[in-house]
Amino acid sequence: MTLIEKIKAVEAAITTAANLTDTELHSQSRVQNVADARAAVWWLLRKRLGLSYKYIGRYYSRDHTTVLRAVERVQGTKIASVAQLVIEKHAPEVLRTVTTDGPRSVDNWVC
Repeated sequence: MTLIEKIKAVEAAITTAANLTDTELHSQSRVQNVADARAAVWWLLRKRLGLSYKYIGRYYSRDHTTVLRAVERVQGTKIASVAQLVIEKHAPEVLRTVTTDGPRSVDNWVC
């Protein structure tokens, strides 16, 4: 599985759980459910795949500090816990190759 395929698998799992589209995830929207889903994806890409803030930022057309703040915001929260459960259930193939350590809110995400 290539890196881009892993990123797409993480995105697909989170967008399905959060009832969003890929377009919404990549948008500039600041709506809370979109921002939470985007931050969850970034957290997973950083913590589970070990991608750099700079790489994630470039992939999403954002500054690396935007990604850094979002990852820090998610770390240790319910969003991170739910994101971890979602990825384990819907995209376990991403976790097999790891080399490093709802519509309105995360409460509505389908695990």
